[in-house]
This record gives sequence, C-alpha cells and structure tokens, in this order.
Amino acid sequence: MTIKTRYFLKAIITCEACQGAGVMLHPAWEAYWATHPQGLETPDALRDWFEKIGWDDGLYTRTDGIPDEKIPCFECEGNGTLATEVELSVALAELAQTAENDLISLMIPRKEKHE
Repeated sequence: MTIKTRYFLKAIITCEACQGAGVMLHPAWEAYWATHPQGLETPDALRDWFEKIGWDDGLYTRTDGIPDEKIPCFECEGNGTLATEVELSVALAELAQTAENDLISLMIPRKEKHE
C-alpha cells in the first residue's frame, strides 16, 4: 500500500464580512439606518427607538440604551483576516497562474493615448 503525503500551507485571507476592517455595523444599527436614512433629530428620540425595538449584540438581547454602532466582526473576531489551510499543489498552481498573467500583461503593448 502506497501512502501519499499531502502538504498544506496556511493562507491568510481578508475577511469578506468586514472587508478587512475588523469591525462591522451592529445589526440594530443596520435596522436603524434602513428605516431612518436621515437619522432622528434628538438623542432622546434615538435612545427611545432602540429601547422600543430592543437589540441583540450576538451575546445577549437588551432593551435599554444604545448599542455601539461598530462592533468587532463576528466572522474574524475583529482580526480583519481569516486563516485557512490550502493544499500546497493548489497554492503553487494559483501562484503559477498569477505569475503567468503578470508576464502576459507585461508583454502586451499598451496603446498610447493621442490627443
């Protein structure tokens, strides 16, 4: 019996949920901005709105106060990136394709703009 060894690399990718920022808009604030694109006139009106709908920060549900508008991303836990394993052969194939595309783009003459 032949045992095939597979090799893996750790790939660090940008979190799609927060686009690498590490923070995201609180879901309650998403609901607020969807229904009040111009905002409310007073801080009291804002607090009343949040207390009326209640809000959930992913850990517990609250009905008092105003949640932070930006919270750590749930997907990447505020890191802005995610680590994943990629098989070495896949990584090498992607690198080769990228290098080939870069070489081709360097070889194609660019048309100069004439005024």
